[in-house]
Amino acid sequence: MKIIIIIFLSFYVFSHNFLFSKTQNYLSVKGIVKDQNTKKTLSFANISIKEKYIGTLTNETNEKGKFNFKFLKKYKNDTLCISYIGYSTLEKSINEKKYQIFYLKKTDSQLLPITIIDKKITAKEIINKAIKKIPDNYYTDEHLMETYFISEENLYNNGKLSENMKTEAAIKIYTPKYKKRHRIYGQKTDEIFKILGIKKERKTYKKDTFLLMQKNILKKMIFRNIFRYKDRGKYYDFLNKRKNKHYKFTIKNK
Repeated sequence: MKIIIIIFLSFYVFSHNFLFSKTQNYLSVKGIVKDQNTKKTLSFANISIKEKYIGTLTNETNEKGKFNFKFLKKYKNDTLCISYIGYSTLEKSINEKKYQIFYLKKTDSQLLPITIIDKKITAKEIINKAIKKIPDNYYTDEHLMETYFISEENLYNNGKLSENMKTEAAIKIYTPKYKKRHRIYGQKTDEIFKILGIKKERKTYKKDTFLLMQKNILKKMIFRNIFRYKDRGKYYDFLNKRKNKHYKFTIKNK
């Protein structure tokens, strides 16, 4: 019995020291993001450190515009970046000592000139023109992307909702150069992805099972890139000029 107690206490001290030292390596910036003119809060603004991947999942404001951004101490002299669609990106020196209010300025959007042609165009012509423009409108070079992924799943028991599981993950995806045709063998994709960090609210899954489940979800997400995988199966035939002749396209709300 004494041996068990000693081992338990040793493990507790080691775990406590490890967690404490890990916490000591991090700093945090707390604040709220608002519109410079209206003073309204901006929900889900992106928080990052300039030109660096931090490896944290708390990298955006919540629905009230507030955030608590944690980062490694070694980045304390870097620049904090706050971005939001339709606003200029704000860059400021990091100050972790006080709660701050960050104001973003709206960008001036300029409308591009539109050419109006007095000619009737069919729905199929629109589809085929869009297919032809894929190489121009789609990013075709190989690239490496670091992104943020959110998944929410409802679990049912006898037809009734028993549990809700929300998952947040930081992932890195390598995408090779775009080709006219991407052949798919089973569930294999062109992209190579790596899970950098996971935060989950449900703790009953075993780690290995959970990670496997997440990889399957990521594969499904990648397969939804219908422009890249338009030759994958019959569901994407409408994006193939040779096959969409069997489809009937119509224009609604004309």
